Amino acid sequence: MCFKKKNKEPRPANRRHRILDHPILSVFMFDLLNIFLTAIVQIIIDPSARQSSGNTDLAAAVQQAPDANPMIYVAQIITGVLMLLLFRFWFRKDRNHFTYKVEKGKIREGFLLGLPLLTTAALNLVGGELVNTPRMILLALLMGFTPGFVEEVTNRILPVANLMRVWKDPKKIPAVITVTGAVFGLIHLTNLLVGASPLLTVLQVVFAFGAGALFAAVYLRTGSMLGIIVYHTVIDFTAFLNASLYETGGVLTQTTEIPAEAIVLELGRGVLFAAFAYFYVRPSKRAEIRRIWDAKWNIKPEDELPVPAEEDPASAEEAAEHVIEG
Repeated sequence: MCFKKKNKEPRPANRRHRILDHPILSVFMFDLLNIFLTAIVQIIIDPSARQSSGNTDLAAAVQQAPDANPMIYVAQIITGVLMLLLFRFWFRKDRNHFTYKVEKGKIREGFLLGLPLLTTAALNLVGGELVNTPRMILLALLMGFTPGFVEEVTNRILPVANLMRVWKDPKKIPAVITVTGAVFGLIHLTNLLVGASPLLTVLQVVFAFGAGALFAAVYLRTGSMLGIIVYHTVIDFTAFLNASLYETGGVLTQTTEIPAEAIVLELGRGVLFAAFAYFYVRPSKRAEIRRIWDAKWNIKPEDELPVPAEEDPASAEEAAEHVIEG
């Protein structure tokens, strides 16, 4: 009795994604999608948000003010979860679909690689009066976790993953942290809309670029989102424990003269974090990074092979003779 071998079904094709296939527009798109979805979610879970007037809610959304409607934090967290699910769902039918699964040992590696970020958390706890009531501490934790989770989803987890789908050349890996870090830094310019100090905002942009680049590098090296979310939350939580920053919702409004050493320290931290980031994705690590992300995107070796052209019979004959002679 003879059994006919079943032919293996061909892998599905990848669809075109007009905006997501663009390396720059896609990074900005995630931020715009976050704003849009947050507004919708907030209206759904808190109908009273429709009745707000003026720019109060906009300012609260930007600066995370402690006296803002607490439902804005809930809306942003829900939006972050929705964006993670939507991203996974969007590519589900493509040949190269995405998974959030993490390889064994990579979560631990992510926490180890992110250790330099704890220097910022330590500095946040010195040089100022700290909040001291349980309610304020819990609210500071909520104010820290919200950007710690949502900003990582919007500015790292999704755009980095998408760029690793678009840019398959390992030489483009440093560009991934440059683009996402630059956008993350520039987003902090919105603090100027709610009265932030121009000089402090510029320093914050530089620091955010360096920290954002380091977050992205850790994510690239491990494929794990847990470490970067935890570290970002710790940094923002310790920042909001500072009484003056707590009161302004994270907006840097210092009007007194800023010491030169403070300026140097802030710039130095940004540069140092950026140096760590590019070191983490040095050439000797890029093949491993590419392997991790090929697995997360279900990219097989045959996906990268060019379509074979028709073989010239004469060339084939010459090649055969060459092999025989050899």
